[in-house]
Amino acid sequence: PIPLFLVSAVLLLNQFPVADIDVNFGRNHWVIAFGKQKALTTFLALHGMAFLWLFALIATHVLPIGASLGGIASIGSIWLWQRSKQIDPETIPLQMMGINVAVVLIMPLLIGLGLILSR
Repeated sequence: PIPLFLVSAVLLLNQFPVADIDVNFGRNHWVIAFGKQKALTTFLALHGMAFLWLFALIATHVLPIGASLGGIASIGSIWLWQRSKQIDPETIPLQMMGINVAVVLIMPLLIGLGLILSR
């Protein structure tokens, strides 16, 4: 489920810049259907769910404690949450999109590293 949440967050955030154009072509996706503010809230919830799942899997001993190394990527998610409170959802900065991709790439890498170190 963790990759599902992370990839969904990337795909959702990537819909923001083209939403106005997509409306003109008759497309209908999450950002258009529910509005940018609700889509931004959904985006943040996806990040939160990824980290909740990680720690739930560790707490239930499905993953070893070393996998918690993936939690370091939450720094990026916290930054995204803070930044989202300061912006107009109509204009998602490119910087947010970059940090989002970084979190999506770094979290699984750190989980894998934690699994290797746990051996």
